Amino acid sequence: ERREKFLLLAGAATAAFFVAFSDSFWDNAIEAEAYSAACLVQAVTVWMALRWGEGVKQGKGDAILLCAVYVLALAGMGMHLGAVLVAPGILLFALLVNRRSVLNARFLGLAVVAVLIGTSVTLFLMIRAHQNPAINEGDPRTWAALWSELSREQYGQGGLFYILSHRKASFAYQIGHMFFRYVKQQYMLVGEGHALQALGTYLPLLLGVWGMFWHLTRERKTWVLIATIALASSL
Repeated sequence: ERREKFLLLAGAATAAFFVAFSDSFWDNAIEAEAYSAACLVQAVTVWMALRWGEGVKQGKGDAILLCAVYVLALAGMGMHLGAVLVAPGILLFALLVNRRSVLNARFLGLAVVAVLIGTSVTLFLMIRAHQNPAINEGDPRTWAALWSELSREQYGQGGLFYILSHRKASFAYQIGHMFFRYVKQQYMLVGEGHALQALGTYLPLLLGVWGMFWHLTRERKTWVLIATIALASSL
């Protein structure tokens, strides 16, 4: 039991330090941006889902899962949309753990209320716009203007399917070259040109792949949770 507890803590600490000092995470951690805060919300809500899963075995209620729904809605609209990338993983995990607890009128009704309360933070934009502040981009003083701002119409046409059909480089180049080059740049344990550069680049990735398969053999429900989040927030 002590050995297993040590391995769990050591694995968690290793992963945490690798992520904390990864290239893109470190860059965003030292600037005034919303990405690190969104990552914190992602971690907290995933932890909430796991606590809920443990509580189901003990006959506890769904309050903490509803809280996770509220926090995702609040942060997704009030902080950064990237926070909701964990939602598909949490949903699949909840269905695998206890679908009856989620697919019922009471829970779904309370979840809708939680989402509405969380997203209501955007009404601040309309209230603020009516005060005629010096900086008032979008001027969302009407419902139509507020929706235009929330749907990001100022950025022009977009969306996943539009992007896929209007790509300027081949899919193979974007994934096979650009994406995996970006992945390799995340964990530079030693500087470029160093004799151990390859080891410093691939060691974290190999540990991650090994951990993924080890996780799959031990606990498939939480593996689906993490694997779905990894897919939704990467490829």
